[in-house]
Amino acid sequence: MKTTGRQDLSRRALALFQRAVELPRAAREAWLRAQCAAEPELRRQVEALAAADERAGDFLAAPAAEQLGPWFGETGGGQADASWDGRRLGSYRIVRELGHGGMGTVFLAERVDGQFDQQVALKVVRQGFFGDDLRRRFVRERQILALLQHPNIARLLDGGVSPEGLPYFVMELVAGTPITAFCDRHALGPGQRLQLFQGVCAAVQHAHRSLVVHRDLKPSNILVTAASEVKLLDFGIAKLLGEQAAEGLTRTAPPLTPAYAAPEQLRAEPVTTATDVYALGVVLYELLAGRLPAALSGDGRGGELAPALARAAAGWEPPRPSAVAEPAGGTAAAGADPRARRRRRRRLRGDLDTIVMTALRHAPERRYASADALAEDLRLHLAGLPIRARPDTPGYRLGKFVQRHRLAVAATALFLAALLAAMAFAGWQAREKGREARRAEAEAQTAGEVTGFVMSLFEGSDPSHTRGDAVTARELLDEAARRIHGELAGQPVVRARLLHTLATIYASLGLFDRARPLAAEALALRRASVAAGDPQIADSLEQLGTILVQQADYRAAGPLLREALALRRRAAGRQAALPLAASLECLANLLHKTGDLAGAEALYGQALAVTRRGARGAAGELGVAQLLSELAVNTQDRGRYGAAAGLYAQALEIRERVLGDTHPAVAATLSDFGSDLVYLGRYDEAAAKLGKALALREKVLGPDHPDVGFTRLALADLDDTRGNYDAAEREVGEALAIFRRSLGEGHRQVTECMNFLAALEYRRDDLAGAEALFRQVVPRTAAALGDEHPDTLSSKGNLAMTLRYEGQLAEAERLLRETLAARRRRLGDQHIDVAQNLENLGGLLVRTGRAAEAVPLAQAAVAIYRRALGPVHAQAAIALRELGVAEAAAGMDAGAEAHVGEAMAILRRLHADADPRFVRIPLAYGAVLLGRGRLAEAEPILRRALTAIEADRGVSRWVLAEAQLLLGSCLEQRGERAPAAALLRAGRSSMRAQPALVGELLPQARAALRGTG
Repeated sequence: MKTTGRQDLSRRALALFQRAVELPRAAREAWLRAQCAAEPELRRQVEALAAADERAGDFLAAPAAEQLGPWFGETGGGQADASWDGRRLGSYRIVRELGHGGMGTVFLAERVDGQFDQQVALKVVRQGFFGDDLRRRFVRERQILALLQHPNIARLLDGGVSPEGLPYFVMELVAGTPITAFCDRHALGPGQRLQLFQGVCAAVQHAHRSLVVHRDLKPSNILVTAASEVKLLDFGIAKLLGEQAAEGLTRTAPPLTPAYAAPEQLRAEPVTTATDVYALGVVLYELLAGRLPAALSGDGRGGELAPALARAAAGWEPPRPSAVAEPAGGTAAAGADPRARRRRRRRLRGDLDTIVMTALRHAPERRYASADALAEDLRLHLAGLPIRARPDTPGYRLGKFVQRHRLAVAATALFLAALLAAMAFAGWQAREKGREARRAEAEAQTAGEVTGFVMSLFEGSDPSHTRGDAVTARELLDEAARRIHGELAGQPVVRARLLHTLATIYASLGLFDRARPLAAEALALRRASVAAGDPQIADSLEQLGTILVQQADYRAAGPLLREALALRRRAAGRQAALPLAASLECLANLLHKTGDLAGAEALYGQALAVTRRGARGAAGELGVAQLLSELAVNTQDRGRYGAAAGLYAQALEIRERVLGDTHPAVAATLSDFGSDLVYLGRYDEAAAKLGKALALREKVLGPDHPDVGFTRLALADLDDTRGNYDAAEREVGEALAIFRRSLGEGHRQVTECMNFLAALEYRRDDLAGAEALFRQVVPRTAAALGDEHPDTLSSKGNLAMTLRYEGQLAEAERLLRETLAARRRRLGDQHIDVAQNLENLGGLLVRTGRAAEAVPLAQAAVAIYRRALGPVHAQAAIALRELGVAEAAAGMDAGAEAHVGEAMAILRRLHADADPRFVRIPLAYGAVLLGRGRLAEAEPILRRALTAIEADRGVSRWVLAEAQLLLGSCLEQRGERAPAAALLRAGRSSMRAQPALVGELLPQARAALRGTG
């Protein structure tokens, strides 16, 4: 976006102001006169900024946007002059103000759209922070920010723009206390404060992995609940507000709090993850020392902007925390106990001083490479182990050893032999720690290289390089992939890590064709550059194997995932528990995809047990919920819908308790749970859960998010099952529009919607319409996924069945044989897709008079279903029916009765003998009994089947006609001529309109159609 002259002048004024405030007041006037000699308007703006800075006082108490309103050209519309109580914004009504700060005002609000009861924190952003382009970006980016899923991050739930044009954010309401106040109020010691602070680091690291930088970390944005749970606020809001520079809309500096801002942030240089690391260092300093480092700068105004700019320019660094620390809640001025002060300062000397000062280094590249690296040193310190930020000298290692083993060292002073043994042990341990330190040093060097590379990408998106054009995340990824090969050719470890990360991000975006070569290269580099059993190799094996599973290249994925699992199993100790669970989960997913549902269930169970043993806290519970959901899908596919519902209920309870009832993961579980309830016939419950999932996803993710489309497809499936084809078509149409807008015309989900629409035409008996759509779906799927992808083969099978019912038997047979051969090559002989293919081909052979050929195909299908799904499964019952029909057509009447009778017994055990979805099973059983002259047994079965068909709007007309013809023939043979005649007339009338389907009727129904009784 081009910058206007007014904006350019404002930017230049801000730059001059930042330099002017560094000068003594006496020298500032002359310097300004020289710099602005020919531009009085420029000088006026700089002086206005300086005057505002003088008036500012506390940055939070008097927001810059409010003080500089006239300079920004604002004409009102801010919230300062208006009462917001009782106003409604979107789905929320404001109750009262909770507080206000530099970016805006925070209100308590409640949801009033009737979806569910919920109280939230609603933040209205002050006038002047947003321009039109940034407002559009806000709408676009808020969906991404809402997906930050971490138990220590208060979730961004929603957002919008008020009638006055003020953007607002809807956030999780957190009842908590700023972390510094919480620690002082409860008199927490340094160790307890560090443990609490590690949760802050974990949350920041999670956001950084999602390319979200906070930019304004401070205690008021880090709350601790009554349950001692850390919650970070405003994650992503600062990111959005700070995007102004990239949009060419600079009107103020990005939101910051001077006392916590990094030097590069104060100098208006590119902000990176290192900026947040610096702010974490300031918060940690305050937690440990009881005061802000900025308050020790000597200017007396540690929290103001001008002194902060001066400190940033001068490269000032604060004294070590141990030199200035006060006891919890105490200050020197308050007369704190000198002994408590000495104890506190002694506790901070050494490691903690080093950790804090490393985070606060002036140069970003010299700080910790990540929030994780900072947290790791804190963990090592708490465990009494050498930290990575300190030179690992023998004396230092020995000191750490003595700290951890004070009693043992004291005992050795009494016994010389024990002393010598302890010294020998200490030497051995020192050597071991040396190796550990070298590994840590190599890891730190790698992390530094990675950080430098990522920082260079962020710097490349600076407006001075992009000329004001916005750089998208996808463009950053593509640029990173291009540069890795040219710039890091001699650094295989760093290249491998970056390639692995890029492959992960591409895969998360569904770009598997881009992810696969990067993952393969990362694996090759790691095999060549690290030890054979290194966990990094297992990481790459899992990544590449999972990508191959997504591409349905199952044969290639299997060896990789099995090798990864073997590596994980060889790793020992509790720390390896969660990686082992992840490997088990990856291999279970492969087995599920390839139809080994029993094997998948066993592996999911193992992964669940490992996760429950090895994980703790919220993250562990969420891991359990994820595995419960995957196990539920596998259990559902095995036909155990009731058991699956129980697993979904457990997963839902965990996610609602840990994440709250408005989280996207909760919506996903509701959607899956609703789909399972459709199979159980609990349609009202399914509709309620799917409706709630849809409402949640639309509110949290936006109406055009792909997940909204998936839930609409689940609702369409519910309507389809109920025979509400018009409603199903509307839902599919909505999903199709969403996928086209969000994913593009060529995406596989667009094709999946077309496939669903074709299936609806098929069920409406519009076979010509179904054929036309299926003929579009097949080449689209093949072009996107390959000729032998399971989705391509499924669409070919759908086309084949449509052609079969249209009477185009030769082409139908050719397609069924092609898909059968391809499925056997891709999936093996025992997959349930192969069983369905055998079943369909056998039915076509029966229709063409080759029943003897059909019998062994049907027998093989029954065997596969029984092996994969168990003996009591609806799919096995359908296959037994097909086997019985083939045997009856081949003259094997005894076998036909036995097998169709077994199918009926399965339906009764499943309480599905009156389910319209399986109605052709009792029709076939009644027909077999009718053919063998057992009319009294056949009549009640056929009557019940006809009643079920008439009550269901979704059953095809030719199946209704078949039921009428069979019952009519039975009644006619029993001498009940009047009701028989009515049924036969109705059945014959329907079939005259569908002559191509006559061949699909059971032999007894065809005989009744011809009038032979």
